Amino acid sequence: MVAPSCSLLHVPISLRDETALPAGVRSMLAFAEEKLGEVVTLSSAGGKGLEDALRKNRSLLQEWSANTLINDPAVIKAIEKYSPRAGEAPSPSGRKNNARHSACRSSRRLPLARSRRRPKSGANGSNSGAAR
Repeated sequence: MVAPSCSLLHVPISLRDETALPAGVRSMLAFAEEKLGEVVTLSSAGGKGLEDALRKNRSLLQEWSANTLINDPAVIKAIEKYSPRAGEAPSPSGRKNNARHSACRSSRRLPLARSRRRPKSGANGSNSGAAR
């Protein structure tokens, strides 16, 4: 069985009426009808439709990798600047001085969260008819 990975309850119905969106943005979106179309394509595993969909998907991935709306060259450059060098292991927990971080956290002595308690029931063992 093939199904969407999440509910479509809060997803817009279709891209069909979204004519104001630029084509480059529209190609990156999938609303309910488009998502269900993908599910139908996947459920026909092995058919020609699946091969065509995979070919289209590869083409879109190449197109998106060059799209500056989602791949800002300045951000890519900043990430490269702060990313670990090849062959160099990242620091534990992504922090340069993990021992100092642990000491700081333990010195705060924050209280533990209390669990929620149910309201006390009335004399007859009910919750006084109150809705939760």
